Amino acid sequence: MVLTGYIDESYSGESPPRMFSLTCTIAQGSEWPWIEMAWQKCLEEKNASLKAQGRTLISRYHSVDINNFREEFADWNGPERQAFCEQLMRVFSRHEWGYEGYLINLQELVEELPETSSDPLGCAYHILLKFLMLEIGDGITKEELGCTITLFHERCAYNGVFSETFNELVNDSTFAYKKCFTTIEPMGWEDCIPLQPADLIAYENFKEGYRQPPNEKPRERRKILEKLISLDSFAPHAKIVTRANLVKLKGIFDAAKK
Repeated sequence: MVLTGYIDESYSGESPPRMFSLTCTIAQGSEWPWIEMAWQKCLEEKNASLKAQGRTLISRYHSVDINNFREEFADWNGPERQAFCEQLMRVFSRHEWGYEGYLINLQELVEELPETSSDPLGCAYHILLKFLMLEIGDGITKEELGCTITLFHERCAYNGVFSETFNELVNDSTFAYKKCFTTIEPMGWEDCIPLQPADLIAYENFKEGYRQPPNEKPRERRKILEKLISLDSFAPHAKIVTRANLVKLKGIFDAAKK
């Protein structure tokens, strides 16, 4: 089996961000070309409609912009967004894929590990990428230990953290799945359509974080995520790093220093 995963992040605008998600959307390598064609067809059909109306064309699906009606989506409305997302959901329903996701509250991270205050985002990328690779590995059955997993992530200011963290884990003799992971590479969304569904899923996973404690008034689950997790063809799997987890991590880091 050959698996390919596309990693994207999503986080809030505070400094440091309150909620941060890192999510890896995974499918067999042979599935991705079909997913790409179906996704691109949705974009082309929508652009044909927008062009006929004399409106701004869209270059891609971008969760933050479409959900806040910004940039290329500035003149959209709720019903139009819903109709377009329902079309994209049909792409998800026709293919076998899923995701592994992690959430972390960066404000809690800084409170429990003050040494991360200078760059909590960098620390979050490092911690969550390791957790993601462990989860992906744990999802491999004994019969699939010979499979290969190639990872891509959207190009960002933390490309070096991705690379260093990946190499640190695959060079760790105690990592049981080190031979399964081949490489991790940065790519730009302009050249990589799969980063668009990865962006959608990362954003929905991020929003799911606001339904978790310590929110006093948890929100209802977003409709698009509700639809995703109801699909038989889609296998979602997400976890959150709690404050109690951070306390344990602090103990591990302090022991390592000694």
